[in-house]
Amino acid sequence: MRSVRVDADSLCAFRWFFGIFVLVVLTPRFAWIGEVPRAFFLPPLLSVANLFAGFPPPTFFKVLEVATIISLGLVTIGCDTRTSSVMFLLCDLVGKSFASSFGKNDNNAIIDFVVLAMLFSDWGAKWSIDSLYQNAPPKQEKSSRALSLLAVILAFGMVTAGFEKAIKWIDFDTNTSGVVWWWSMVTSDLGYHHFLAGPATNVPLPYWEPADYAAPAFELTGFLALLVSRRAWLTWLAVACVFHWGNVLLLNIPFLAHVPIYLAFANWNWLGRFIRLKAAAWLVAAIVVMQLALPRPAWDTILEFHLWIGLIGWPVACMALWR
Repeated sequence: MRSVRVDADSLCAFRWFFGIFVLVVLTPRFAWIGEVPRAFFLPPLLSVANLFAGFPPPTFFKVLEVATIISLGLVTIGCDTRTSSVMFLLCDLVGKSFASSFGKNDNNAIIDFVVLAMLFSDWGAKWSIDSLYQNAPPKQEKSSRALSLLAVILAFGMVTAGFEKAIKWIDFDTNTSGVVWWWSMVTSDLGYHHFLAGPATNVPLPYWEPADYAAPAFELTGFLALLVSRRAWLTWLAVACVFHWGNVLLLNIPFLAHVPIYLAFANWNWLGRFIRLKAAAWLVAAIVVMQLALPRPAWDTILEFHLWIGLIGWPVACMALWR
């Protein structure tokens, strides 16, 4: 599909960005689940956790967390990339399955779709440990196939979110607002008041009405942009970055797990010119050791960190798509 066509080498360089970004910003943490009382165990019907009668022992989640972080580190440096990708995908899915046993879905699960799609590519063929032993260039047709799958998954996910908003938010009633409902929930129920979330109190209700229509309109047009051209697809992704930046400012919802799935369609060949395999591998190893050694930060600390990353990162991601 021409709309998603990216040079095959780009995905190999993107692998480094993906791995380091997830390790540093979206670090998979599952050890905390072992400390939760069994009474809270209420897994979704379609989940791995539903096969269990309750939470496994705490050791299970500690081992799972270690395995997930190490396998992600191996994916990043490209050490038996395909096997490492499968290991990370399985470990992360199992961990997130138990993490969703409290009645709330984990939005970070979207990164697993990136890895799933990349299994159909040769993203470990260059700038990797594998390339030292298998000197074969990545195949363009595999890269196009993987990105096509990822684009369809992304567009479909947006349509499901946009359709639900459309039937509830597009009511031509200036006395109601779906965006304000979200804003009131994060400010009143969750206590978020960062950036513009606090000052937004002074905005009259009718002024929010255009946002109620713009959000579902954007989410419902992903497939259209994908079918039109690469320029239209990149424009839609850039609008998505602006959309999420607005969420950071007004709703204090960073949605950082979407960063890798959008940037998979950017051109990463420039990064490949700076990769020095030995030094980069040692950097990733240091990050892995640090994440295994450090305790899990408090939720408030994680949220504030993610908000600042989102404040800076979403505009940068928007520019990267048009590099």
